[in-house]
Amino acid sequence: MVLQCIRDAGLTLNHKKCRFGQRSLTILGHLVDKDGIRPDPGKVEAVLEFPTPQTVTQVRSFLGICSYYRRFVHNFADIARPLHELLKQDVKFESSLCLAYYVRGSVRTTPEKTSRKKECFRPGNVQDLRIFLGLIDILTVARIFTYISRGKQGSIWANEYGVSFNSLKGAITSAQVFTYPDLDKLYIIHIYANRERFKTVLSQV
Repeated sequence: MVLQCIRDAGLTLNHKKCRFGQRSLTILGHLVDKDGIRPDPGKVEAVLEFPTPQTVTQVRSFLGICSYYRRFVHNFADIARPLHELLKQDVKFESSLCLAYYVRGSVRTTPEKTSRKKECFRPGNVQDLRIFLGLIDILTVARIFTYISRGKQGSIWANEYGVSFNSLKGAITSAQVFTYPDLDKLYIIHIYANRERFKTVLSQV
Protein backbone atom coordinates (compact mmCIF):
# COMPACT_ATOMS: atom_id res chain seq x y z
CA MET A 1 0.00 0.00 0.00
CA VAL A 2 2.77 2.44 0.93
CA LEU A 3 4.85 1.50 -2.10
CA GLN A 4 1.83 1.92 -4.34
CA CYS A 5 1.25 5.44 -3.00
CA ILE A 6 4.90 6.28 -3.67
CA ARG A 7 4.59 4.92 -7.20
CA ASP A 8 1.37 6.83 -7.84
CA ALA A 9 3.08 10.04 -6.72
CA GLY A 10 5.86 9.49 -9.23
CA LEU A 11 8.53 9.15 -6.55
CA THR A 12 11.47 6.77 -6.46
CA LEU A 13 13.31 5.10 -3.60
CA ASN A 14 17.00 4.39 -3.11
CA HIS A 15 17.05 0.71 -2.20
CA LYS A 16 20.36 1.11 -0.36
CA LYS A 17 18.69 3.47 2.09
CA CYS A 18 15.51 1.43 2.53
CA ARG A 19 14.87 -0.85 5.49
CA PHE A 20 11.99 -3.31 5.65
CA GLY A 21 10.66 -5.31 8.59
CA GLN A 22 12.26 -3.00 11.17
CA ARG A 23 10.81 -2.98 14.70
CA SER A 24 12.08 0.55 15.28
CA LEU A 25 13.71 3.31 13.28
CA THR A 26 15.70 6.38 14.26
CA ILE A 27 15.08 9.24 11.86
CA LEU A 28 15.48 13.02 12.07
CA GLY A 29 16.19 12.90 15.79
CA HIS A 30 13.19 10.71 16.64
CA LEU A 31 12.70 7.06 17.48
CA VAL A 32 9.71 5.55 15.69
CA ASP A 33 8.28 2.15 16.62
CA LYS A 34 4.94 0.38 16.99
CA ASP A 35 4.10 2.41 20.10
CA GLY A 36 4.59 5.83 18.55
CA ILE A 37 7.19 8.58 18.27
CA ARG A 38 9.61 9.75 20.95
CA PRO A 39 12.89 11.75 21.09
CA ASP A 40 16.01 9.90 19.96
CA PRO A 41 17.65 8.49 23.14
CA GLY A 42 21.03 9.65 21.84
CA LYS A 43 19.79 13.24 21.58
CA VAL A 44 18.16 12.99 24.98
CA GLU A 45 21.50 11.94 26.46
CA ALA A 46 23.10 15.01 24.87
CA VAL A 47 20.50 17.21 26.59
CA LEU A 48 21.05 15.47 29.92
CA GLU A 49 24.83 15.90 29.73
CA PHE A 50 24.72 19.49 28.48
CA PRO A 51 26.93 21.57 30.80
CA THR A 52 25.71 24.67 32.61
CA PRO A 53 25.91 27.50 30.03
CA GLN A 54 28.59 30.10 30.64
CA THR A 55 27.99 32.22 27.52
CA VAL A 56 25.08 33.43 25.41
CA THR A 57 26.23 31.12 22.62
CA GLN A 58 25.93 28.12 24.92
CA VAL A 59 22.46 29.20 26.05
CA ARG A 60 21.39 29.54 22.42
CA SER A 61 22.82 26.10 21.61
CA PHE A 62 20.96 24.49 24.51
CA LEU A 63 17.68 26.15 23.56
CA GLY A 64 18.19 25.02 19.97
CA ILE A 65 18.37 21.38 21.00
CA CYS A 66 15.41 21.68 23.37
CA SER A 67 13.26 23.63 20.91
CA TYR A 68 13.51 20.77 18.43
CA TYR A 69 11.58 18.63 20.92
CA ARG A 70 9.25 21.33 22.20
CA ARG A 71 6.15 19.45 21.11
CA PHE A 72 7.00 16.80 23.71
CA VAL A 73 7.19 19.39 26.51
CA HIS A 74 4.03 20.80 28.05
CA ASN A 75 4.21 24.61 28.45
CA PHE A 76 7.61 24.70 26.76
CA ALA A 77 7.46 28.46 26.11
CA ASP A 78 6.75 29.24 29.77
CA ILE A 79 9.53 26.98 31.03
CA ALA A 80 12.11 28.33 28.57
CA ARG A 81 11.19 32.01 28.93
CA PRO A 82 13.93 32.88 31.50
CA LEU A 83 16.61 31.45 29.20
CA HIS A 84 15.21 33.34 26.21
CA GLU A 85 15.53 36.52 28.28
CA LEU A 86 19.29 35.96 28.34
CA LEU A 87 19.38 36.15 24.54
CA LYS A 88 18.04 39.68 24.39
CA GLN A 89 20.54 42.33 23.35
CA ASP A 90 19.85 44.54 26.36
CA VAL A 91 20.59 41.76 28.87
CA LYS A 92 24.18 41.41 30.02
CA PHE A 93 25.08 37.76 30.50
CA GLU A 94 27.62 37.19 33.24
CA SER A 95 28.31 34.72 36.01
CA SER A 96 26.90 37.11 38.63
CA LEU A 97 23.44 36.00 37.49
CA CYS A 98 24.10 32.80 39.39
CA LEU A 99 23.17 32.60 43.04
CA ALA A 100 25.69 30.01 44.11
CA TYR A 101 29.37 29.47 43.60
CA TYR A 102 31.72 26.63 44.43
CA VAL A 103 35.03 28.38 44.84
CA ARG A 104 38.04 26.84 46.55
CA GLY A 105 35.97 24.51 48.68
CA SER A 106 33.24 26.95 49.68
CA VAL A 107 29.69 27.48 48.50
CA ARG A 108 28.49 31.06 48.34
CA THR A 109 24.75 31.46 48.34
CA THR A 110 24.57 35.12 47.33
CA PRO A 111 25.31 36.77 43.98
CA GLU A 112 27.92 39.07 45.51
CA LYS A 113 31.42 37.68 45.42
CA THR A 114 32.15 38.26 49.12
CA SER A 115 34.10 36.18 51.58
CA ARG A 116 32.13 36.71 54.77
CA LYS A 117 31.82 33.42 56.63
CA LYS A 118 28.11 33.81 57.32
CA GLU A 119 27.45 33.72 53.58
CA CYS A 120 29.41 30.54 52.96
CA PHE A 121 28.98 26.87 53.71
CA ARG A 122 32.40 25.24 53.92
CA PRO A 123 32.19 21.45 53.59
CA GLY A 124 34.99 19.47 55.12
CA ASN A 125 34.70 16.74 52.48
CA VAL A 126 32.31 15.14 50.04
CA GLN A 127 30.86 12.93 52.77
CA ASP A 128 29.77 16.05 54.68
CA LEU A 129 27.82 17.16 51.64
CA ARG A 130 26.09 13.81 51.27
CA ILE A 131 25.05 13.91 54.93
CA PHE A 132 23.76 17.44 54.43
CA LEU A 133 21.71 16.27 51.43
CA GLY A 134 19.89 13.82 53.66
CA LEU A 135 18.78 16.59 56.00
CA ILE A 136 17.17 18.96 53.50
CA ASP A 137 14.27 18.63 51.10
CA ILE A 138 14.48 21.85 49.13
CA LEU A 139 14.94 20.72 45.53
CA THR A 140 16.91 23.71 44.27
CA VAL A 141 19.38 23.69 47.15
CA ALA A 142 19.72 19.92 47.01
CA ARG A 143 20.57 20.08 43.33
CA ILE A 144 23.38 22.54 44.03
CA PHE A 145 25.11 20.28 46.51
CA THR A 146 24.45 17.19 44.40
CA TYR A 147 26.56 18.74 41.67
CA ILE A 148 29.30 19.46 44.18
CA SER A 149 29.23 15.92 45.62
CA ARG A 150 29.95 14.67 42.09
CA GLY A 151 33.08 16.79 42.03
CA LYS A 152 31.82 19.42 39.58
CA GLN A 153 33.09 22.92 40.11
CA GLY A 154 32.30 26.30 38.65
CA SER A 155 29.25 28.50 38.77
CA ILE A 156 25.96 26.70 39.40
CA TRP A 157 22.61 28.22 38.50
CA ALA A 158 20.20 28.28 41.42
CA ASN A 159 17.83 31.09 40.41
CA GLU A 160 15.11 31.28 37.76
CA TYR A 161 17.65 30.57 35.02
CA GLY A 162 18.79 27.40 36.74
CA VAL A 163 15.21 26.30 37.34
CA SER A 164 14.43 26.81 33.65
CA PHE A 165 17.61 24.99 32.57
CA ASN A 166 17.02 21.96 34.79
CA SER A 167 13.27 21.87 34.14
CA LEU A 168 13.86 21.63 30.39
CA LYS A 169 16.35 18.84 30.95
CA GLY A 170 13.89 16.94 33.10
CA ALA A 171 10.97 17.47 30.73
CA ILE A 172 12.84 16.23 27.66
CA THR A 173 14.49 13.27 29.36
CA SER A 174 11.06 12.13 30.60
CA ALA A 175 9.13 13.00 27.43
CA GLN A 176 6.06 10.90 26.73
CA VAL A 177 5.50 8.88 23.58
CA PHE A 178 3.32 10.39 20.86
CA THR A 179 0.99 7.55 19.94
CA TYR A 180 -0.59 7.12 16.54
CA PRO A 181 -4.18 8.28 15.95
CA ASP A 182 -6.99 5.74 15.82
CA LEU A 183 -8.97 6.44 12.66
CA ASP A 184 -12.04 4.77 14.16
CA LYS A 185 -12.23 7.25 17.07
CA LEU A 186 -13.45 10.83 17.19
CA TYR A 187 -11.02 13.73 17.32
CA ILE A 188 -11.40 16.38 20.03
CA ILE A 189 -9.99 19.91 19.77
CA HIS A 190 -9.36 21.76 23.04
CA ILE A 191 -9.00 25.52 22.66
CA TYR A 192 -7.65 28.00 25.18
CA ALA A 193 -7.43 31.71 24.46
CA ASN A 194 -6.91 34.99 26.28
CA ARG A 195 -5.52 38.40 25.40
CA GLU A 196 -1.95 37.15 25.39
CA ARG A 197 -2.03 33.72 23.81
CA PHE A 198 -3.99 31.15 21.87
CA LYS A 199 -3.53 27.40 22.31
CA THR A 200 -5.11 24.33 20.76
CA VAL A 201 -4.71 20.63 21.51
CA LEU A 202 -5.88 17.83 19.24
CA SER A 203 -6.64 14.60 21.09
CA GLN A 204 -8.64 11.40 21.14
CA VAL A 205 -10.43 9.50 23.90
